[in-house]
Amino acid sequence: MFLISKNSTYYEVLERNHEQAINDVKMGIRVSSREIRALASMVRNDFDGELRLIQTTSRISQSLQITRKGLVASLPFINLSIPRNRGDSMGEMYDFIDKIYSYINIHYIAYQFGEGDISKEEMVHTLETLHEGLNFIYENLDRDKLLEGDYATIKEYWHQLMELLLTKYPDNPVFIEYYDWHYNR
Repeated sequence: MFLISKNSTYYEVLERNHEQAINDVKMGIRVSSREIRALASMVRNDFDGELRLIQTTSRISQSLQITRKGLVASLPFINLSIPRNRGDSMGEMYDFIDKIYSYINIHYIAYQFGEGDISKEEMVHTLETLHEGLNFIYENLDRDKLLEGDYATIKEYWHQLMELLLTKYPDNPVFIEYYDWHYNR
């Protein structure tokens, strides 16, 4: 009886942690989307406030970091739903957020210092479609599927969501690169 009680408590803790991680992911996506929109507006308007640009970029990085940490925190709980096959369902989501994080931190900083190979118009368009795409994901992310689905269900659900995202924003380089890496190799 003690073992059943002990294990029940353990699984309840796992479930609560998993639920919190999914909530962190959703909130991180939402906050990142808002900050990316603000950054696009600053770039479009040639905003000279260097400090504000740095602060906005920093906030985007922080919110994306929160999202990444939420995904990492949820991995052990998702791993309980094996059998596993190639890749990892939450790992793919982590890679997606990481792709956005890398884009913001590499391309924007290079652009800001005049060293990038991207024009202002391309930067604004990419940031605006990132904002719209993250809103699309936030609105369509089925929290219950992530919480209750097994490995294969989550993996397939994320793939379908990414197909819809790429159909909606076919010229966003971040979405294209991510999709090609995970689904077209």
